[in-house]
Formats: sequence, structure tokens, C-alpha cells
Amino acid sequence: MKVRMPRKRVTVVVATAMALALGGGVAYAYFTAIGEGTGQATVGTSGTWDVVQTGPAVGAMTPGGDTSVVTFTITNTGTGNQVYTTLTPTVVADVPGVDGVVEENGTPVAGCLASWFTVEAAESAPAAGTSIAGGASATDDVTVTMSNPDVNQDACIDATPDINLAVA
Repeated sequence: MKVRMPRKRVTVVVATAMALALGGGVAYAYFTAIGEGTGQATVGTSGTWDVVQTGPAVGAMTPGGDTSVVTFTITNTGTGNQVYTTLTPTVVADVPGVDGVVEENGTPVAGCLASWFTVEAAESAPAAGTSIAGGASATDDVTVTMSNPDVNQDACIDATPDINLAVA
């Protein structure tokens, strides 16, 4: 027994089958919308400065004469860029801020007054205010001068005063 379908119905079935085959047979509908959200990023902290004397001092001081130069390496121990704004060198004294005596390797040198010495940072490279990358270093030369007051300074002969370089 043969089943006959009307020609119109066969056309609709064939057209539907072709549409499904060509277009995947799936139709999508969608809406559009907007939205927003808030998240948080993390900011790190500043590192410290590692300040170390690089090699021995160059030159020997004399009262009112020759100078001695101490070179320091300043290292950014942080991971990000940092800037130092001041370099403050000082002669280390057993009694800071008073007419104390200089220290040599942490030991006071009797009779050798800290006030007889002046120190000056040269800002060798880079200058204060320059950004220094994390882990990078800069150097600074500190010039130490001995004054020539009208007093006996024999207590300072062969002394090697401790010099401190504060970086901020």
C-alpha cells in the first residue's frame, strides 16, 4: 500500500528539512543589558635602602688640608621603583649632637672630637629625586674634612672615624 502525500505538504516538509540542514535548526533570541562590578587591586609597600661602604676610604685627612672620600652603595631592597630625597652623612660620635668624640669601629677615640670633622654628600649618581628600580643601586661619595682649630688634634692621628649615611 502506497501512501500519498499532497504536493503542498511535500514541499513544506522538504523546505523545512533544508532550512534545518542549512541553518543548524536552532534559532536564538537574546536581550542586551548593561552592568558593572567593583574589585580591588593591591598596592605593595616600600622597601628599605641598604647603605654599605664600598671599599676603603680614599685619601687621608689633615687638619685644614687633605680630605678623605668614602663611597657608599645605596640599594633599593624593594621590588618597585623608589626615590630617595635626602642623603645625610654624619660623623658617628659617642655622644651624638654634643661635642662627643668620634667612634672608630664603634669604639670612642678619646680626645678626637666629632666637631672637628665635616661631611658632605656628593650625590654621585643618580641625584636625589631620581627613581631607582627595585633591586637597583646608586653610589654616593661622601667627602670628609678635618677642621684646623687652634688646638692640639694629635688624638686623631691615624684614626678612621665612622661615617654614617642616612637615606630617606
